[in-house]
Order: sequence, then C-alpha cells, then structure tokens
Amino acid sequence: MRDSVGLAVFVKTPGMSPIKTRLATSIGQARAEEFYRRSVAAVEDCMTRLKALEMLQPHWAVAEPDALAHPMWSNHTTISQGQGSLGLRLAKVFDALSRRHEIVMAIGGDSPQLSVGTFELAIRHLNGRANCSHVIGRCHDGGFYLVGSNRRVPTIVWNQVTYSEASTADELVQLLSQTGRVGDLGRLSDVDTHTDLSVLVDELQCVESLTSPQQCLLSWLQDVLAC
Repeated sequence: MRDSVGLAVFVKTPGMSPIKTRLATSIGQARAEEFYRRSVAAVEDCMTRLKALEMLQPHWAVAEPDALAHPMWSNHTTISQGQGSLGLRLAKVFDALSRRHEIVMAIGGDSPQLSVGTFELAIRHLNGRANCSHVIGRCHDGGFYLVGSNRRVPTIVWNQVTYSEASTADELVQLLSQTGRVGDLGRLSDVDTHTDLSVLVDELQCVESLTSPQQCLLSWLQDVLAC
C-alpha cells in the first residue's frame, strides 16, 4: 500500500557540484556555499517537523550519483536525481516516488522560507477536497519553488517546459492543466542574485514563529547585506 504524501528535496552537494554560481559572482563562492548550507539546514528542520507530524515522507533527491551516502545526506532517505536535463530528472524522481506515494511534491534545498504551513496548504489542494490534480508555488522570477501532483505526470510534460526562464512556471501550469486543475500556493523569492537576498530577508521576517535555523540564516543574511 502506498503512503499518502512523498516529498523530493532536490539538492546538490557542496564540493561536488557548482553551487549558486550566479550568486557567487556577487558575494563570492565561499559565501554562496554558506548560504546554501544554511538554507538546507532550514529545509532539513522543516522536513523533520513534517515527518514528526506524519504529514509526509521526505526524500532527498541528490544530484551526484556518488553522493547518496555523503555525510550531508547520510541521515536522510536519498534518491538519485539521475542524469540529463531538469525535465528528465523531475520525471525520473516523480515517477519513482509515485510508485510509493499517492501524492508527490518537489522543492529545492534552497527554499529556507518554507514552513509547515506551506505544505499543509499544498496537501489540502491535493487531497481531493479542493478538486485539484496539481499544485504549484511560483517564484517572482517566473520559476517555481514547489510543484506537486496526485496523479502521474507524463515525462513529455516535464520535457516540454523551458526551464530557468521567466515563462517556466506559466508553461508548466499550462501543460499540467491539461490533465486537471492546478492549485496556486502564491509567490516567493528564488535566490539567484545579491538583490534576491534582500527579498528573502523580508520573506523570512514575515514567517510566523521562525525556527532556529531560519533565525540563524536571517541573522547571517543581515550581516552579509550590511557589509
């Protein structure tokens, strides 16, 4: 019998893959990697809370095939993203998790402002009561920070999307809507540039009851921006 909700956290391993390369051009590679590690820590804390509440089962979708047992991920259930484009990797992970879970969602490890409430809302969209087949959380730059579905999404859908463009989320919604209603979680920032750090600070300050990792990240960001 399949579990109700599975979540894939798409991550890269510092030291084994380039991390936040656009951000690194403005704040340096060391700080960009530090931002990523702190973001992952905030996401990890949220996943621990969600798992304790038995809301979902997190899976860490690791970019590097040789890093599934890396110390950074060794305490988590891991799955390989596989090779190829983002579309192919999303298709692979969603297909694998849909065999184990009735609802599958995916986020990135660099979305530290997400809270338990974010996933509560996503699950409400997908548990049948809202008559949604899919759900999306859009980024201000046109991408997405969360995507989920309660039905299998064909590989061709993932592959038809143009990623890392201002039209990415719109394209994905248009394709997903052909097989069911798409619920909207609202917009959040996606940190790619120095300017995005200020937006993230504002979003973290709006989070009700910041967790300890979120507060640590917020303080770190304020120090970086003050330099």
